[in-house]
Amino acid sequence: MSFTCDTISVGCDECFEINVSECAPININPGLVPATVYWLHITDKFFTTFKQQVTINGDGSFDIDLTDLTGMNTKYSGDWQLFLSTDEAGVNVVTITFGGTDYECMITHFV
Repeated sequence: MSFTCDTISVGCDECFEINVSECAPININPGLVPATVYWLHITDKFFTTFKQQVTINGDGSFDIDLTDLTGMNTKYSGDWQLFLSTDEAGVNVVTITFGGTDYECMITHFV
């Protein structure tokens, strides 16, 4: 399953890909400014979108609250495409950096 970024408001050519556990809370560390609040936009394999506010932890990471996403975080659920924005509508996309490369989106692979 692959996502094309033109289905959401980000203008990226490629997304950072990350493996996450289906058994543990999901913590992603793009090294952002602690205590900053962003909107996390999640698109699943059916192109259903979910939004939730996240607050950046002291180490620059954020946690994805799986409460409303129960059953959507298994290896059978397919990949998620995620991006952060400063607004609920997803217009002001936040650039994230992994390994010195800037991205506007991430893809999670559940393992």
